[in-house]
Amino acid sequence: FQIFAARAAAELDRLRMDRMLRASEERFRDLYEEAPTAYVSLDAGGCLTSVNRAAVEHFGRPAMVLVGSCLAHYAPESPTGKQVMLGLLDRFRGG
Repeated sequence: FQIFAARAAAELDRLRMDRMLRASEERFRDLYEEAPTAYVSLDAGGCLTSVNRAAVEHFGRPAMVLVGSCLAHYAPESPTGKQVMLGLLDRFRGG
């Protein structure tokens, strides 16, 4: 009976922690999505893995178009625009 009680208690703790984690993730997702600042996540290659609503508005493209594209593609078309963006991406990569 003690083993059953210990397993039941452990499962109840796991379920409680799972609910807390889901609630925390939901709060983070809401903060990320509704932030007035454009937020993006990049992979090691400098390609977008996620964007929030403000980033979608800033880039003027749907999220499904942005995600998977490389950030350097959106650098300003100026003599230094691409160079500055590539430098930033190199710093992001730790180079």
